[in-house]
Amino acid sequence: MARVFVLVIFGGFGLFMLYVGGTQYFRQRRLLSHAQRVKVTIVKSEVFTSQSANRDRRLGRSNSTTTHRPDVRFRYLVNGKPTKVNCYTPTPSSSHMRRENPPPRCSPHTR
Repeated sequence: MARVFVLVIFGGFGLFMLYVGGTQYFRQRRLLSHAQRVKVTIVKSEVFTSQSANRDRRLGRSNSTTTHRPDVRFRYLVNGKPTKVNCYTPTPSSSHMRRENPPPRCSPHTR
């Protein structure tokens, strides 16, 4: 009975993930088929570096991490309208990074 239960749960989850992956694949393919080439001018680019505190007090040990975050500002034309994007930052991969170094809010705006 337990085997059947585990098979149904994990099999259902696997089928669900297969469905989501397939729909996202076709959605991305459709979007990319209508993509326009855009010339971009990079206005500014910087890399910010931060280091977390060492919380391991043992001699010769360190669990501090160094994080590098890009800050890129650029402008481009879409359908003749100038658009400026304030920044580009990758999505933080851990809650630790989000807590100590929150990325700036990025918002495209037309000027």
